[in-house]
Amino acid sequence: MKLIKKLLSKRAQGGLTMNTIVIAALALIALIVIAFIFISRANMFKTDVESCENKGGSCAPGNECPLGATGTDFVCQDGQVCCLGLCTLRGGVCTSSCSEENEVSLTECSAQGLVCCRNN
Repeated sequence: MKLIKKLLSKRAQGGLTMNTIVIAALALIALIVIAFIFISRANMFKTDVESCENKGGSCAPGNECPLGATGTDFVCQDGQVCCLGLCTLRGGVCTSSCSEENEVSLTECSAQGLVCCRNN
């Protein structure tokens, strides 16, 4: 306590004033709040980017994907696996027709009467 009074009494010698200390404390609190907001928003963005649905997949219970799909590391709820169709994994979409040069064979699309067409 004596040290603080001594520092405050030496204002003319370059000591810190109470106003300076209060302003510095408020600035520090503001920086902490801004950092917290930034970190929480970054985590929300990361979750959205890594979600299974945003990658074109669907979440399946357990560790088994339906026939024609394969499990990935994208984010699903606990106890679920993110399944992507082989067509999606190969950069295509299921469609009714496609040129032979863009057609991808052996995918889940054929079970639906469609063909997998690679996006260009």
